Amino acid sequence: CAAHASNGELTVANNGLQYYEQDYIDPIARILTDYEHSGIRVVAIIEPDSLPNLITNLGDANCAQANSSGAYVSGVQYALNALHAIPNVYNYVDIAHSAWLGWSSNMGPAVNLYKSVASGTTAGVASVDGFISDTANYTPTTEPYMTATESVDGNPVDSVPYYSYDPYIDELSYDEQMYSQLVSAGFSSNIGMLIDTSRNGWGGPDRPTAACSTS
Repeated sequence: CAAHASNGELTVANNGLQYYEQDYIDPIARILTDYEHSGIRVVAIIEPDSLPNLITNLGDANCAQANSSGAYVSGVQYALNALHAIPNVYNYVDIAHSAWLGWSSNMGPAVNLYKSVASGTTAGVASVDGFISDTANYTPTTEPYMTATESVDGNPVDSVPYYSYDPYIDELSYDEQMYSQLVSAGFSSNIGMLIDTSRNGWGGPDRPTAACSTS
């Protein structure tokens, strides 16, 4: 419902939820059922950037409608139910990225939302096998040369506007904290955590090789 990377073509007003379930999820489930006895395991990445918008972007009219109508939650629950029913399919739900839900004011409500959504499926929290972060985003997997709280020129790293006091400046630390909170909320300690690293490379001749001595 927001952002160019994930803004969908379906709308609540145009019967989008029914279309999503019958013409999108159902065909995917039928295709994946063909692999049921093949020994091939399939990880299904469930709707990047959808549920996180219900935490931070309700000021957008489309997101507000997706929330008030229940369409996002119902759609994700439908997808989880349909795909969890296939034994060799593993559901991994998107958890945005550290620069989106890293602040405690966002992370706590997000964890509560994921628990609520999963609890409303047929299998409950067991319908979710794991979570994935940084899909279509750019955060480094690990930040090797500094931490969020270390002092540079007398100020903590995360005090600069780029971080705005976000305590998680890489995806690994963010995922570790998300894992801890999700398990505390009732998800299995066996849930998997994935990081999409397809856009966050530090390649090229100007790649840092050490920490800077000053700001």
